[in-house]
Amino acid sequence: MKRLALAVTAVILLVSLASTQSIDLGQGLGTATPPAAAKPAGPFKTEDQKTLYALGTVLSPQIKQAVSVLSLTNAEYKFLVMGLKDALLGEKPKVDMATYGPKVNELAKARIAAKADKEKQKSKAFLGKMAKEPGAQKSASGLIYFEVKAGTGASPAGTDTVKARYKGTLIDGAVFDASAKHGDQPLEFALNRVIPCWTEGIQKMKVGGKAKLICPSDIAYGDRGQGAAVPGGATLIFEVELADVVKKEQADAVESEKPKEGGDVLEKAAKEPGAKTFPSGLIYKELKAGTGENPKPEDTVKVHYTGTFPDGKVFDSSVQRGQPAEFPLRGVIPCWTEGIPKMKVGGKAKLTCPASIAYGAQGRPGIPGGATLFFDVELLDIVKK
Repeated sequence: MKRLALAVTAVILLVSLASTQSIDLGQGLGTATPPAAAKPAGPFKTEDQKTLYALGTVLSPQIKQAVSVLSLTNAEYKFLVMGLKDALLGEKPKVDMATYGPKVNELAKARIAAKADKEKQKSKAFLGKMAKEPGAQKSASGLIYFEVKAGTGASPAGTDTVKARYKGTLIDGAVFDASAKHGDQPLEFALNRVIPCWTEGIQKMKVGGKAKLICPSDIAYGDRGQGAAVPGGATLIFEVELADVVKKEQADAVESEKPKEGGDVLEKAAKEPGAKTFPSGLIYKELKAGTGENPKPEDTVKVHYTGTFPDGKVFDSSVQRGQPAEFPLRGVIPCWTEGIPKMKVGGKAKLTCPASIAYGAQGRPGIPGGATLFFDVELLDIVKK
């Protein structure tokens, strides 16, 4: 449900924030007082001028990120700088913003998709080779699974919470994440709150076992990637050791410590005429029947939606933004991955999502941990590739 993050817009936002918030310029500069006689090179006449210069260096990584994300050439980069300069100085835009402003999102989407496609092309030969390796188990989703060491304990279910140690690498061997970075103990997580490759792959393991999961981007972080470490379209390799399946009594003890909104919210939603409750906790209510196709969980869809808390407060809405959201169903909260395939194109539905299939106990910015969420969703289209 996240809108496409535009790096160019982020740069301008950072400049705006810099004018209202305190920025730490001391990182990496040391704490020692420079000798009084030291005179930095440059056309500086005041301390403020030096500080503003330092501000520019602080913001430069963000501008470089914009250049990288959008794959700008040196020739294109000068036009980005020109636009930033005119906007910051209050100059009249040199182009019709009503025409070209909306094209920023189109450009970003096209450039990001092109980068992801290149990354996928790089992975093709690797995936083909791995699928032919001895012991490889390739599933319909694209997951390539290797058992490294057989476990002797229980296998987890898709809704279980597990403890695992892992190391994640790109196909060139670069490590982008590892449980060892977070301490000596295995990390604990719910299998319905991780990338689809893990949800599927770890269920094939038994406690005490080790496995290698090779995850094409479609069941990993998709075209958007994950921060600077995982590029869009990247195939990922995980070495996983399943340390434990958290016992139900342990999970219940953790659950009892989560913020509670009261059973009345879910009970009331379940009793609405036409509402259907599913084992995951999803409560689905059709508001308008569609006449098109049903999407599959691996499809990319285009929707309009409004998300609210039980008190009716809106926390997110593509309708208010005036722009539909487009996303792969494998890349959103489990409530959406399960709920939207029940719809047909042209239809509308209300999804009531308990925290366990939304943002969990941890929540996210703007959404408290343990929150039940309501979504009114209109399925506009299934995006064909």
